Amino acid sequence: MGWLCTHKPKGQSVSDFFLNDSGAFKWSDDSPNTYKVLDSAFVNFSEFYAAVECINKETGVRRVWAAIILVSFEKETYNNFCYKDMDETCGPCADNCPKRILDLLTPTESEYALGWRAACRKKIKDKDDCKKIIAALKIGGTLNFDKPLVFIDGHSSDKLKLTYKNGRTLVFDGRYMVNRACLNKHLIDGTARLAV
Repeated sequence: MGWLCTHKPKGQSVSDFFLNDSGAFKWSDDSPNTYKVLDSAFVNFSEFYAAVECINKETGVRRVWAAIILVSFEKETYNNFCYKDMDETCGPCADNCPKRILDLLTPTESEYALGWRAACRKKIKDKDDCKKIIAALKIGGTLNFDKPLVFIDGHSSDKLKLTYKNGRTLVFDGRYMVNRACLNKHLIDGTARLAV
């Protein structure tokens, strides 16, 4: 499956575009099933997730599956919005689906869907673990790294002492801000830890 590029009016939300205008979540009345989007989320400005309820019109059998749509914004062209839609059985690499959507999905036997769901839940757990570690890091606390971090001024260190903390902003050694994604990667990989 390829990408589809089209025009999305300025100011229209991605959710509104997918749920109302694009036809991505519209099915024919001739379908043997009824469909309904139970919840959806636009994540990281590049991924749209939806829990889709499917009920067979004859048997009443209900299942809820995940739709994943990759998104790209194109400037300088009328067709300014590109997307690639798939479902969880396609083995998508995008694994940032929110927990509230995962919790709506019904059991499945698809190995690809099971693998995708597990990857999403692992990422949620890893992020939660990082948040706990960072919350426990107090001013004056130290993070130890297996290998020194190298900063743009040439300074390198395998120990960083927290000197300022405000929301998502962390400053170490009085002058070095470490990107939260970089810090999370080290914490998840186990190559950084709180000094005891």
